[in-house]
Amino acid sequence: MFNKARKYLSEKGYTVISSKITDPLQTLIEDTFKEYIINLGVPQDYINYTKYPFHFHKLLRWVLADPSNRIKLCKTGWDSWQKYINNLNIERHTDYILNGNYICLKCGYKITPPAKIKVIKFFTNREYYVYLHYNCHFSQ
Repeated sequence: MFNKARKYLSEKGYTVISSKITDPLQTLIEDTFKEYIINLGVPQDYINYTKYPFHFHKLLRWVLADPSNRIKLCKTGWDSWQKYINNLNIERHTDYILNGNYICLKCGYKITPPAKIKVIKFFTNREYYVYLHYNCHFSQ
C-alpha cells in the first residue's frame, strides 16, 4: 500500500527511508486500531481471545457476518481486497454446536451450546467459518 506513496514522494524529490515501526509507536498504533474496530462493532472478546485478531481474514469473517452493513466500513480500493472479495466462494448452511466457546459475529454475543446455528463458509487462502445465532436479527 505504501509503494505508490514511496514512489510519488521520490518523484517529487523527497528522500524516502523505509524503516520498521517498533515500540512504543507499534503498541500505540495497535491499541488505537483495536479501539477503533471495537467502536465499529467488532466484539471485544473476539479481539482479546483471537490469535492474530487484526489479521485480514479474522476481520473479513466479521465483515461477512453482516456484509450489507459492514463492507461500507472497509477500505476496498486496494488490490488484495479486490482479489479476495471478487473470488470468494461463499456457502451458507445450518448446523448444531454441542459445546465450545463461540461468539456470533453478527451480534457479538456468545452462542450458548447446544444450539442450532447458521454457518458461513468461505475460502480465500484456506477455509474459514463464521458462526451466527440461528435467529440472529441484530442490525447495526
